[in-house]
Amino acid sequence: MNDPGKEVGVFRLRPSEPAGESRGAYFLYASTLDGGLAKGSAERHRPPSVSVLVACCALSCAPGAKHQAATLLGAVDRFRDAADEVKAERARAVVAVRCDDATVCSAKRACEEAIVPSARAWELKGEISLRIRDIRGGRLAADSPRASELLDELHEAERLLGEGRSKMPECERLLAQLRVTFAL
Repeated sequence: MNDPGKEVGVFRLRPSEPAGESRGAYFLYASTLDGGLAKGSAERHRPPSVSVLVACCALSCAPGAKHQAATLLGAVDRFRDAADEVKAERARAVVAVRCDDATVCSAKRACEEAIVPSARAWELKGEISLRIRDIRGGRLAADSPRASELLDELHEAERLLGEGRSKMPECERLLAQLRVTFAL
């Protein structure tokens, strides 16, 4: 055991009771700026955990990363809330988000993998709807080559929507991580 008053790193060990009555209990004392002692301060003021230090470093080392994360979150939210007709435009806004931070770029890639196929599916759906209106309105013959491609395009749109939906959970997970990391 350490001797009373012996320095251990930046701390001093002192007996908790006056000499002679000690039962071997020691408390850590830390020196204050004015040279005084703060009993138990080492127990009350533990060093921050590694995760807190990493988060602080991420915020202080890359102040633009928080802005980029907020921009990505906003772009994805606008895509989700958009009417079908403008989903492709909103998807382009997600793709256009700048990222320099690895965490933001990872989330952006995952969201692009989910959103871009979905947006293409909504574009196809719009084109299919126009052709169906043209067929019903007599502007396009039902036996024309353009009309016969509708079924294939419909299957492609369904495939793309399925692809986008299957990849969206990873996007959501990484966006939630950005919200926590950057306190958004």
